[in-house]
Amino acid sequence: MRLFSRLAIGALMALPVFAGAATVEELRAQAEALLARVQQLQAQLGQGGTTAGGGVVLDSSSCPLIGRSLKRGSTGDDVTRLQRFLARDPSIYPEGLATGYYGALTEAAVRRWQVKYNIVSSGTPETTGYGVVGPRTAAAIAILCSTGSYNGVPGPSGSGPVGGFIQVAPIAGNAPLSVAVQATVNTVNSCTGATYTLDYGDGTIPSQVVVPAGKCAQMTQTLGHTYVYGGVYQITLSAGAHRTSANVQVFGPGAPSSGTPAPAPSSDSLSATPTSGTAPLSVKFIGTINASASCNGGVYLLAFGDGQSTEIPYPADGCKAFTFEVTHSYTSGGTFAANLYRGSSASDSSVDQETITVSGGAGSWGIVSVTPAVGGNPFAISVQIEYPACSAYSIDWGDSALPASVAATSGCSGGTSNATLDHTYSGGGSYTVSLRDGSGVVKTTAAVTISS
Repeated sequence: MRLFSRLAIGALMALPVFAGAATVEELRAQAEALLARVQQLQAQLGQGGTTAGGGVVLDSSSCPLIGRSLKRGSTGDDVTRLQRFLARDPSIYPEGLATGYYGALTEAAVRRWQVKYNIVSSGTPETTGYGVVGPRTAAAIAILCSTGSYNGVPGPSGSGPVGGFIQVAPIAGNAPLSVAVQATVNTVNSCTGATYTLDYGDGTIPSQVVVPAGKCAQMTQTLGHTYVYGGVYQITLSAGAHRTSANVQVFGPGAPSSGTPAPAPSSDSLSATPTSGTAPLSVKFIGTINASASCNGGVYLLAFGDGQSTEIPYPADGCKAFTFEVTHSYTSGGTFAANLYRGSSASDSSVDQETITVSGGAGSWGIVSVTPAVGGNPFAISVQIEYPACSAYSIDWGDSALPASVAATSGCSGGTSNATLDHTYSGGGSYTVSLRDGSGVVKTTAAVTISS
């Protein structure tokens, strides 16, 4: 039966799904039939673990069982399953977010997967299906799940074991009740990486704790949450098949019924605690999204100002505002502008901003200040930086100019060095100045606005 299933899935790949003589209706019918057959075969393969010919144990239950085309903007449980499948390979989906919303991060992960397994490597979602899980990609995923490889490229060995527990304080009190949830994850000391989801049980957006690949020790992270209404809530920490939970009882009026909606916030918002400190600095961001109570669903982007960001989706048919909590660690000194964007990229509208000031210790990286350059030219700036003594570095000005690069030197005994560099822009606009180390890794950024 296994051999038959593999041959059948392989045969699907040979179907003339995009035959030149077919009409649009025929192409649609072929694609739907192919997806239906893929789903049937995946269901056969999804009964449990199997063993591939090379002796690799395959967890067929991790196959996403995709029965429709998925692309940017899609939502649903099948998107969540796809994200968990992609997250098994940190090189494909390092963010590992399983949100159920097919956003920019998921599209980028699908593109990496398509390139790795020689499906497609260029084009657009409309022309070649690049970044779309269509019939061909769905069939390739099914083959990888059933055989452990595709086009001669082996799949990841698996997401590895997971384990963790939570401690909650207080576990009872009057509304509004603020609780601290201490999540201890990776208690099995796995080195493969995993994403743990913390669901607060009150319908707000869950938090996620990411254990990066190569982190072989357990991690502990404390997250805060506020329950606005009375009730008994179950807080759940989960990853894969692992789940652990604790109950919190809140005394007070319950949530309004659907016929009496709660007052909507006036606008989307973002706040941060703390807003200053010494690197490494852990900052908790709390905010409100979808304040307009849209029923269409979508995603916001929280950009931390240091080159890193995370997507915050909200579901379709939610028709209400949502609160979120995200914790981020700043590892180097500098002044960072954290922005909440309504959309999936920094080119979308910024709805709120918080400034985070981080002082660095010895050997730290940071943009200390950005000021107008001496001379009166309105397009000229001076940037003062700090960096580990003797290290190579470069500054990308955020325009078409070549980065300013400085080679490493020898003879230093450690500590931090400082430098001031000038640059003149060709015109007004908003730019992002990036300080990189000798390997090109962005260490910190600063936003610059030049008035024309």
